[in-house]
Amino acid sequence: MVATFVSKSGHIATIPLNEQRTVTANWYTTICLPKIITELRKINPERRIILYQDNASLHIAQKTRQYLTEENVELLDHSPYSPDLSPNDFFTFPKIKNRLRRQRFQSPEEAVDAFKNTVLDLPANEWNKCFDNWFKRMQMCINFQGLYPFHVQRVQALRPDDVPARVRFCEWLLHQHDNNPDFLKCILVTDESTFTRNGMNNFRNTHVWSVENPHAVRRAHFQQTFSVNVWAGMVNGMLIGPFIVPNRLDGMQYLDFLPNILPSLFACWCRQRSLWDQEWNSIVFSDEFRFCLGMHDGRAGVRRRRGERRNPQFFVERHVHHTVGVIVWDAIAYGSRSPLIFIRGNMNAQRYIHGVLELHLLPYLDTLADPTFQQDNARPHVARVTIDFFQHNDVTLLPWPPRSPDLSPIEHLNLQRPPQTLGALREELVVAWNEIPQEDIDHLIRSMPRRVGECVAHQGASTHY
Repeated sequence: MVATFVSKSGHIATIPLNEQRTVTANWYTTICLPKIITELRKINPERRIILYQDNASLHIAQKTRQYLTEENVELLDHSPYSPDLSPNDFFTFPKIKNRLRRQRFQSPEEAVDAFKNTVLDLPANEWNKCFDNWFKRMQMCINFQGLYPFHVQRVQALRPDDVPARVRFCEWLLHQHDNNPDFLKCILVTDESTFTRNGMNNFRNTHVWSVENPHAVRRAHFQQTFSVNVWAGMVNGMLIGPFIVPNRLDGMQYLDFLPNILPSLFACWCRQRSLWDQEWNSIVFSDEFRFCLGMHDGRAGVRRRRGERRNPQFFVERHVHHTVGVIVWDAIAYGSRSPLIFIRGNMNAQRYIHGVLELHLLPYLDTLADPTFQQDNARPHVARVTIDFFQHNDVTLLPWPPRSPDLSPIEHLNLQRPPQTLGALREELVVAWNEIPQEDIDHLIRSMPRRVGECVAHQGASTHY
């Protein structure tokens, strides 16, 4: 926690609360205010000081008032419950929080230094605008007789039979989500939106003035006129579209759109990256693999005609007991690779975060210049805690289309070895991983433009890779 003092000329001082959990009148009058007054009267001991502060208990305490009187500091009254009239509340703190967003600090001292430096970096004209805005807010408060501004929420006008239908839909969706937490990832959410030549109104600046928030709503009636009709969708964090559809879209036109146009829009991920060349060199591709002591773990495919499932020619004998094996994680980038990491047990989000990302991925990314991390859409990779981990550590992710191993170059690295024991399997995998020529890895990464280009050419269908 810090106490910040500013004026129209800019930042004066920021006083941190060293090892203090809450501010008190004693700290305010013995540590904080003396530093501020000394700083302001350093050149002119007789300088007039007018202090503007809110009505926190330490600010209005008798000890604080007595100290300000002794120091000949005038106190400007502050209206209660009026953060909209405080420059620090409506300008300084929001501005600094926005600039320091997503930054990590190792100590409170480092955070305080970053706060001070950010405040000092604000240009003088910003402070002038802040105080000009302050007086405008005061005038607005006078004009509206001290009432508060509240935003208006726009809602769709409902018919009487719409309400039970909305309840049935919400109950059904909650039931599906309870049965399958990944259900929402399978939904392609779409809609059409119209854009007129007049632009779109910014309803964020619409207010209702009142003493208490009336939770006012503004009904939006059905669209009457159109200019451009745009279709767009999203599924599992991936944007599909946009696509211009007829202004008056009817059932037959939409039925033609679904089989003939929508599949090509699913290739947008590849199309957006089909012109990438050197950009692929900054991508870190990763994946997990399972290796067994046998040649495979029963998940082998075979090409046959329909009706030949029972043909002995397509039978493969295997042991019925559990196949012993290991799971490994690895990552590759242009010119480098990560160590081969062995994972104990089945992979879950917590094991992925603590056993792979924290210990191995972050140090590996620190060795690269401006990397972007790629992973498939396995459940541990897209779990909420995993996404939060990436955001907290500022890891840039490459949006990856579902069920697309043919687009990942790391899928084509072959580490299969036929050892006889589990220990030997681990050793052979490490040797095989380290023996892969870096040129082979770089060649696979250089194949990315061809992979995504072929995906675009096939309109999102499978490629020969």
